[in-house]
Amino acid sequence: MASRDAAVGQTSGADVRNSLYKRFDDRVNNIVTSLQNIVDAASIEDKATNAVGEYQTDVEASHIAQSFEDILRLLSEIEIAAITQDTMASMQELEKNILPLYQNIYISTDQALKSLKMSVDTMLAELEKHYYTSQCSIPIVP
Repeated sequence: MASRDAAVGQTSGADVRNSLYKRFDDRVNNIVTSLQNIVDAASIEDKATNAVGEYQTDVEASHIAQSFEDILRLLSEIEIAAITQDTMASMQELEKNILPLYQNIYISTDQALKSLKMSVDTMLAELEKHYYTSQCSIPIVP
């Protein structure tokens, strides 16, 4: 069951990573497209269309700023995903190391209980033997 959970965790981790990388690539492509649009708008020579070009440049500059903000958010999400995956890997490693310890504790506890049972059985047998072989008898009160 633990291996199935680990496989599910790895699959979802890979999906998250791929999704974040795709979003990052989309934002970088948005920045490149915006920069190309700014270059195209800057090449306009006509004064009438120059105002439209300036407006387009401002719009594209705001798109670039928004894309950079998105990239910063994505980097934060990537950091969180990396920390989460590190935590999951650490938990799996911890479970792998704890299982033998639990088995050792179980074995040693089982051996100690068996030894204690044998000691109690021996003592009880000696007590019964002493009781039945004893010369002293206690009168039974009716």
